[in-house]
Amino acid sequence: MAKKIRLSNPHPGIMGATIPLPKEMKKIVDGLNGQVMDRGECLSLIEKEAQNYQNGKVELNEKYGMITFRFGEGLTHHYRLLCYKEVDK
Repeated sequence: MAKKIRLSNPHPGIMGATIPLPKEMKKIVDGLNGQVMDRGECLSLIEKEAQNYQNGKVELNEKYGMITFRFGEGLTHHYRLLCYKEVDK
């Protein structure tokens, strides 16, 4: 059975990184906030947009319960997109 996650705490889109989170990625994470869905489905939705950025990669960080996005070549930019918690349903 696929693991379901509840998504929360989207990246504010500003602050922290030298380069702000791209606006299209911000729209996606804001739209996912509060949703419960399959982990793979969630990652697929975000990865579709991540492919539009140089070497864009989305990862599930199970240790810290967050989904991250990284892009760039040489100097990379790394963002915490959303936090998540596994749910029973």
